[in-house]
Amino acid sequence: HEATYPGECVSVDQLQSTQPGFFAQLKGKLTTRRYNSATVFVDHYSLRYIHLMTSMSLEQTIEAKKAFERFANDHGVKIKHYHCDNGRFADNAFKLHCDANNQSISYCGVNTHFQNGIAERAIRDITEQTRTMLLHAKARWPAAIHLCLWPYAMRTAIHVFNTAPVLEECTSRIEKFSGVKVGFRMKDNHAFGCPVFALQNDLAAGNKIPKWSPRARLGMNLGPSPNHARNVNLVLNLHTGLCSPQFHCRFDDFFETVRHSSNDLMTSADWKQLAGFVKSDGTSVSNVPPGVTQQYVRPVGTTNNDFSD
Repeated sequence: HEATYPGECVSVDQLQSTQPGFFAQLKGKLTTRRYNSATVFVDHYSLRYIHLMTSMSLEQTIEAKKAFERFANDHGVKIKHYHCDNGRFADNAFKLHCDANNQSISYCGVNTHFQNGIAERAIRDITEQTRTMLLHAKARWPAAIHLCLWPYAMRTAIHVFNTAPVLEECTSRIEKFSGVKVGFRMKDNHAFGCPVFALQNDLAAGNKIPKWSPRARLGMNLGPSPNHARNVNLVLNLHTGLCSPQFHCRFDDFFETVRHSSNDLMTSADWKQLAGFVKSDGTSVSNVPPGVTQQYVRPVGTTNNDFSD
């Protein structure tokens, strides 16, 4: 039956990418960890939610469930029922976690993915929107954009889907989910992957810099920060590969400042090489080099403490 309130029924499914995804971080040496999958939650009454993962293990699947329920709890919603495929969701640990939270669960039949059509449709829509954003940015700024940025394009696609006022009376899905009037500001939404001119740190802190020094530095927009105000975006440093939440910045949504720029080819590829996606000769790297030890680095946008100074 059709859901009548948020959290009544949530469809769940997972997607996997053969293209390793960039794992953004605020400071330190760039990690070799990669996103390669995601869990998609679709509330039948309102919105969609996505949790990025570095593997499709049971532990990370349960962590994705916990993250979604924290998100729902922040908006005053309690999840009552999950509908999902078999696989990881049929494992005892996942079912026990549902039981511990007084949640019911239902499954599709074997090889009957159409019985989870709501989640399957959401994955198709999210994939198409993510691909569109990536290819548009790559066509406009080929020297800087890499397909490994798909996790952040996917986050941006979900953000636009949930916050755009496309429902009755110009409301959004996040408003329908939370029951709170949020409002939508078009000026806070910018093209994924577009050039960003962020104010130098000294000036942003109220200090002075030499008169003829550049007042801004060039970066790349990775979409809105999930843990800050709506007008704060994640900006990728093209020289270091580090990512930080920025407020004092200007966005070139039409990519006009990077058109026909020969210097751009020399400067904007630094982050791809430092992150291990491109070799020094410019050829692509698809996997982590042999012998490299992977270290855990908390990804940008997972807790409220990720961006402490």
